[in-house]
Amino acid sequence: VALVLEWCEHGSLNQLLQEKHHCLTLLQCLQMASELAHSVYYLHSQDTPLAHPDLTSSNVYITIDFHVKLGGCFPKNVNHTNGYNNDASLEGNILSLAIILNQLLSRSSNDSNITLPSLNELVISMKNSDPDLRPRINDVVRRVDGALKKLQSETFAAVDNMPSSIFETFWS
Repeated sequence: VALVLEWCEHGSLNQLLQEKHHCLTLLQCLQMASELAHSVYYLHSQDTPLAHPDLTSSNVYITIDFHVKLGGCFPKNVNHTNGYNNDASLEGNILSLAIILNQLLSRSSNDSNITLPSLNELVISMKNSDPDLRPRINDVVRRVDGALKKLQSETFAAVDNMPSSIFETFWS
């Protein structure tokens, strides 16, 4: 069996985060966090939920335009007992995702003081030692996407307040 995949110019997220010459903006980090959360959501939302067996930044690959591709993924079916879903592996993915989000947020050049506190709270809740108290993946996706949309609106509002051309600045 052979797999043909898109070339990921930046290698793994782990490699990208360790390189000193890459300065990632908070917007780029949140976009990657959102794509990663959606990837995990896709696995967890199957009719038979799937858990990624090794969710680490080494198994997250980054394309040339900083999109996320989830690798190392031979998902395991989550056991069902008496119709009850055993969330241990799914909750393990939440903890792993928290570690990756923490790596992303700590590496970004912080261009917003408003977005980070809510995401830091999310990461802390995702690391809860009691797996039953960790948020579900749909909550993680909602909160990461909310922070991304908020940052995008802040960014576009700042652009809207800029002069329409550099010449306006000099000729006004």
